[in-house]
Amino acid sequence: MDIGPRLRKVEKAVGRQINPTVFSLDEFSRNLGLKNHFLRTVMRNKKIMLVGTEDELETIARGAEGAHASDEQTRARCQDISGGIPGRSLEKHYRNEPG
Repeated sequence: MDIGPRLRKVEKAVGRQINPTVFSLDEFSRNLGLKNHFLRTVMRNKKIMLVGTEDELETIARGAEGAHASDEQTRARCQDISGGIPGRSLEKHYRNEPG
C-alpha cells in the first residue's frame, strides 16, 4: 500500500515534512516486545493514523508485548532446565539423553 499521497496531505495539514519509518508486522511486534525506545515513544504519544485505527494499533501492540513476555518466560524456563550452562543442549534434555 502506497501511503505517499496520504502522507503528503498530513504534511500540508501540520506544515512540516514527515519521515516515515516502516516496519513489517513481525518487525513491529519484535521491536516493541524488545522495548524499542522509538516504538515505545510513538505508542505513548499522539498519532495521526494514515491507515487503520489507533485501537487496531493498540491491539497489535498488546499482542506483541504479551508474546514477548511469553518468550522471556520460555527462555527463563529453558535456562532453568539447562542449569544455566551456556551451550548445553536442551534438545538432549527433552530427549532424556545425558547432557
